Amino acid sequence: MPKQLSKLMRLFLVCFFVISCLPPWHASALENDPSVNDPPQLYSRYAYLMDIDTGQVLYSKAGDERMYPASMTKIMTIVLAIDYLHDLQQKVPITGTMLAGLAQEGASCAGFRVGDSPTVEELLYGAALPSGADASNALAVAVSGTMEDFVDLMNRKAEELGMTGTHFMNAHGLHNENHYSTARDIAVLMKYCMEHELFREIISVRRYKTGRLYSHYNGISMRSGTWYYINTGVNGGYNIPGFEGGKTGYTIPAGRCLVSAATVNGMHMVAVAGYSLGATTHVIDTRTLYSWAGTHYSQYALAYSGTRLASIQINNASPEENEIKITLPDDVVYDLPTGTQISTESDFVKEVEAPLEEGTELGSYRILVDGDTIYEMIFKAQKTYDIDDSSYYQSKMSELLGPYAFIPGAALIAFILLMIFSRMIRHAKGRSKIRTTLKERERMERKDGRGIDEAFSELSEIIPESEENKEM
Repeated sequence: MPKQLSKLMRLFLVCFFVISCLPPWHASALENDPSVNDPPQLYSRYAYLMDIDTGQVLYSKAGDERMYPASMTKIMTIVLAIDYLHDLQQKVPITGTMLAGLAQEGASCAGFRVGDSPTVEELLYGAALPSGADASNALAVAVSGTMEDFVDLMNRKAEELGMTGTHFMNAHGLHNENHYSTARDIAVLMKYCMEHELFREIISVRRYKTGRLYSHYNGISMRSGTWYYINTGVNGGYNIPGFEGGKTGYTIPAGRCLVSAATVNGMHMVAVAGYSLGATTHVIDTRTLYSWAGTHYSQYALAYSGTRLASIQINNASPEENEIKITLPDDVVYDLPTGTQISTESDFVKEVEAPLEEGTELGSYRILVDGDTIYEMIFKAQKTYDIDDSSYYQSKMSELLGPYAFIPGAALIAFILLMIFSRMIRHAKGRSKIRTTLKERERMERKDGRGIDEAFSELSEIIPESEENKEM
């Protein structure tokens, strides 16, 4: 028994020693990170959730890994057509080249045939709602002349948008080993698409019908494949509050895919679900992502445009330019987890000396969440401030005289007061002299028997006379 206790004691001491050597645990921003503590449970292999307005990534699952986008490709085709084809009523003749190989590959089509001349608008809806590869190819030719040139345009646009993991080989998304993207890149592309009012309008529509066509006398009726299961109010439908529309995709290598947009708790978001194997699991995952974001996040306005941060004095500058007022240029809005601790820090100089060169750093402003900086703005002088001579010499005089710098000003004030006082004394003496003369004259007149009025009249004549003599 004692031996067993001895072993237990040694084991306890070893464990205590190991634990005591571990570094102390510190709380961090991850403590409140829902994607770590309570991540969404998804069927899809790839997923991405991003706020369109702030650019924040709220969730990523293999977001930068290569995936096949399938018909999600068509949102690039649609947005480029919107960018380049401004006349929505422009007719686009359907040719055999546009339709070549689509039937053999089992591509989904809107139903356009050779001889039809749909408008650009009809082709846009044909690419978006029924996911028509025929409409996509027609838009590509209408924009660039050939499908090859249009693919070049797609890749240039992808590079411009920062879609570093993407390479396109066609306008419709049918499988090609060299036609790939990432969940992140598709989200970035969708963010750009949602900046276009016409794009938002197209993906929000459930049904659309073309005008009369050569092959369809009554036009082609189209139904959205994206909206088919969403907010339908029927059995098998999935309720996604705030859903604005999106684009599905499917090939065997790509699985079921969906890129979409929705507004949840005031947050305007894009969600991507890629390579989901169930018939509707890509829709379920999209609903899960938006619901998860609405449960764990809210949008906060952390600072507002025009907020005064600091006032910096510029010594030796002209009175009109001796102060720089630092204000925030934009609103600062973020999606933050519940229970987040928000704080701010600012570090600005109080005064600077002219001349001040344009671009001189004046200070910084930071917003911190749970101690981690999420926003930082460095403020610099926006122009050059030159020395003002009068301000400069006044400053140097103050430096030279030190505590006695007030003496010249005080002396000037004393001199002015002295001059005013002297003038008042002279004026008072003059009035006194007149009164004395009047009294003396009155006394003499009384002796002579004359009245005061006559004496004053004589005195009035005498005084101007003497003044005239003085002037002469």
